[in-house]
Amino acid sequence: MKTVYPFAEQGNFTQQHNLTYDVMMRMLSPSAWMILCFILRNTKGFHREKVPLSYTDFLEGTSIKSFSTIKKAIDELLDSETPENRRNPFITFQGGDTGKNWKAAEYGLNREFKVEIATTETVAGSEKATTKTVAGATTETVAGFEKATTVSVAHDKESKKETKKKKLLVFSVTDPLERVIAEECNLNPDNLTRGQKEEIEKVVLWLHQEYDASLEQKYPDAEKRSRVMMNHVRKFGSWHREVEWKGKSPRPRWLREKWESFRKWIRNGKK
Repeated sequence: MKTVYPFAEQGNFTQQHNLTYDVMMRMLSPSAWMILCFILRNTKGFHREKVPLSYTDFLEGTSIKSFSTIKKAIDELLDSETPENRRNPFITFQGGDTGKNWKAAEYGLNREFKVEIATTETVAGSEKATTKTVAGATTETVAGFEKATTVSVAHDKESKKETKKKKLLVFSVTDPLERVIAEECNLNPDNLTRGQKEEIEKVVLWLHQEYDASLEQKYPDAEKRSRVMMNHVRKFGSWHREVEWKGKSPRPRWLREKWESFRKWIRNGKK
């Protein structure tokens, strides 16, 4: 056992921009802030661009107590947008393998993430208030003596297609169970509409409410329970394509609507 004084000693540090604490911390919920710090420590702290992390790693590395809270925090970091409704995620995400050769998803820091900071300077006897955006400015406001004038400054060449409304943005799911549901429904888990993402989240919430209590007695380990649930979803997908509606992949909401029929088919020994 060794006693360490982290606020008094030099060395063993992870260097990070001051805006991380001055601005970004206030933009996030406590859980999302903890997840961001954990990812930051495991990437920049070890001079890595990305790192494989499971939900169990997040549980052990933070004070967060549940997978659902971790999922919401990661979604918050991934779904961040600028005031102009442009995607502006804090982190990067690359899905792992949810099959037999299970592999954790990889997380990293988004080097293109932008934050706005306010600065003030004196110009010919008047004050010029400027709003800057780190990694590319967007809007500048000049305050005169009698009234303020807003000047739009374009510093990038983003096309109009990249400024689509929220409903047209592309979303992804990070929870392993959510990704399996998307795959069984013949959807790309990294290329979903907002509606598809929300429907998958509802299904996952419903599955946990229905089966977590019974599975917990048999599988105390949360990650093991998640894998068992993923296997059930895969069997449902096979059942739907081979028995319920031959050749037809289910829609996410059908898992809730047809789950009892699937369970009856299992109980009748037709698996």
